[in-house]
Amino acid sequence: MNEKIIGSYFNEKGKRRKIPEYKAWVNMKTRCNDPNFIQYENYGGRGIIVCGSWISDFQQFYIDMGKRPSDKHSLDRIDNNGNYKKDNCRWATKIEQNNNRSVNIYVEYEGENVSIEYITTKSEHSYGILYDRIVKYGWDVRRAINEPLIHKLSDSDVITIRSLKGIETQKETAKRYGLSNTMISHIQTFRCYKDVN
Repeated sequence: MNEKIIGSYFNEKGKRRKIPEYKAWVNMKTRCNDPNFIQYENYGGRGIIVCGSWISDFQQFYIDMGKRPSDKHSLDRIDNNGNYKKDNCRWATKIEQNNNRSVNIYVEYEGENVSIEYITTKSEHSYGILYDRIVKYGWDVRRAINEPLIHKLSDSDVITIRSLKGIETQKETAKRYGLSNTMISHIQTFRCYKDVN
């Protein structure tokens, strides 16, 4: 980076562009200092500030943080309740940042305590599917990851689900079969699997 052209570089066509680190620095200051910023309440509104050595000095920010490792990395605070400062910031991927959120739900997987967000990287299923399977239905993590999303019920499963109507709640039956309450309702009221009696 040309130190004289703070926050800029020249691309192959000779046009001046802002470097990603400069954009991250500007965005960081906006989050903390602009009450009109849409997420201000999560940053400046909570008392999160930019340290004195960074607030008006991009070069110092760049010296402390260095070049962003890849275009998949963005600025992240290690302690979400802490300020933007050298020892509390890092370049992190989206997955690393999502694992660092205060609202995460953690489960044990392969001997480690990891977030459900992390588990989405090990599965073809979305966060919502994994959350429902693990949190709502009480499945173990390995089953939640590995069981296919849509599985055809056998005729005997359908008959059993229908016979459980009035014996157990739809929620209990849904948990047993790993289906939604709505799906159980549809089965029990013959809206689907109509040919199974």
